Amino acid sequence: MDLHLAVRWLHVLAATVIVGGAALCWALAVHGRSAKLPGQASALGFAAERYEWAFWIALGVIVATGVGNLGAYGEALPGPGTAWGRALALKLGAVTLLIVGSVVRTFAVVRAASEEDRMSFATMHHLYAATVLVAAGVVGLAEYLAHG
Repeated sequence: MDLHLAVRWLHVLAATVIVGGAALCWALAVHGRSAKLPGQASALGFAAERYEWAFWIALGVIVATGVGNLGAYGEALPGPGTAWGRALALKLGAVTLLIVGSVVRTFAVVRAASEEDRMSFATMHHLYAATVLVAAGVVGLAEYLAHG
């Protein structure tokens, strides 16, 4: 396997971790709001704490491989005045939104864990739903940019 293909797969794997992990936490938060079973808050807390670590590692991989791709192909890419260039600007804006929102989400998880308090299912539901939706939007824009 050549290096470019390995980097591309690593980029896709990191995006899968980001979207899939957030979807799992979102599902736990949604299920926890209605189930009221003992251990639901613990399950969400366990998954959320581990997801935050995985998210930030995966985001680092995404940024590193994405910048590498832009550096490798930057000269041949269409300019900012094209539809492709506008989609790239939109994607980068969505990535910025994802990062800023994820700082808020991570602080909420850290705060809930440090206070040894039950996580608010409603809060976590909204934070992880936003993460899934924004990250899925970024993936959709990435797909458009890669394949037109």
